[in-house]
Amino acid sequence: MPTTHTFTETNGALEREFACKDFVDAVAFVNRILPIAEELNHHPDVAIHHYNKVLVRIYHHDGAPLNEADSLLAERIGDAFVLP
Repeated sequence: MPTTHTFTETNGALEREFACKDFVDAVAFVNRILPIAEELNHHPDVAIHHYNKVLVRIYHHDGAPLNEADSLLAERIGDAFVLP
């Protein structure tokens, strides 16, 4: 599967790390992911680390291969990110 909105495929998942301005911005970004995930009924793993970095990992929890739903979620999450 091609790279989607600078997500890269790693071990059967699409991953991307986003660098936010600070912790508040990182939490705000995670909160922008929530309605997208709910709308698409596809929920990524999300982790905040180093106070301002958000790691998003998209995969199928049942082990199914990546598909167009994953690419759409990656695109929508990429669109939701606002550069600091």
